[in-house]
Amino acid sequence: MGNRRVERKYPKVLGSEIRAAIDYYRRCGNQRKTCRRFSLTRSMFQKYLYGDHTKIPDECTQGRYPVFNKDQEDQLVSYILSIANRFYAMTRKAIGEMAFMLAERNGIQHPFKNGTASEDWVYCFLQRHQILAPRTGTPLSLARICRFTKPAVERFFDLLEEIIRAKGFNEHTIYNADETGVNLVP
Repeated sequence: MGNRRVERKYPKVLGSEIRAAIDYYRRCGNQRKTCRRFSLTRSMFQKYLYGDHTKIPDECTQGRYPVFNKDQEDQLVSYILSIANRFYAMTRKAIGEMAFMLAERNGIQHPFKNGTASEDWVYCFLQRHQILAPRTGTPLSLARICRFTKPAVERFFDLLEEIIRAKGFNEHTIYNADETGVNLVP
């Protein structure tokens, strides 16, 4: 996946720091000064300042909310895997376009533009789901895909073994067909 690294614009904050910031704000009365002192975004500070203080989590992330929840991301991963199992190549661009379509169809607010998710979003998505390995595919005919099954391959090698035993071939009498100019696949 390369050495690309997406850095957080705003660090994670502990719930205890948010509570301390709220106490500090009540003494000084200035939100900007409080946010600067505790390295908080104003929107996050206001969310907990005016909300229920008992619901402040132990650790909070600042910045954007995730586009998809865990179930939606799992659904996207399973769809990508099912497409890949059907021998279709899933490139980063294709994953970005699928994410855009999923967000649009479900009416989810998203930061995607031009019909695709950004390269950074796709990179972070792939980091979260390392089971996926996008690549550029090579075109295969449907006949080759359908016939290249485990039983067919085992049958081929069983027949090859029978012929080698029946004819008495050894390692000196077997040649690589690719070097003879024989076309194996019509």
